[in-house]
Amino acid sequence: MAAASTILAMNSMPVGSHVFFWDTRGQVIKGVIQSTTRTAEGSLMVVINSDAGRTITLPVAAVTLDPNPS
Repeated sequence: MAAASTILAMNSMPVGSHVFFWDTRGQVIKGVIQSTTRTAEGSLMVVINSDAGRTITLPVAAVTLDPNPS
C-alpha cells in the first residue's frame, strides 16, 4: 500500500499540470507534466514538456505547480 505522502504527491501533480523549476543557471523553466513514473527505489518522477520544447524528467519534489500558467 502506498504511503499517504506518496498518494498526496501523485494527486498534487496530475498530467497536464503547469509547473516550473529552476535550472542550473538559476533561470525559471516552465512546462507541462506529460507523464509520471516511479523509480525502482520508489521515487516519483515527472516528465515535463518545457515551454521551449525540451523534454525533462525530474523528481516531483524538484518542481512547483505554476499558479499563473502562461
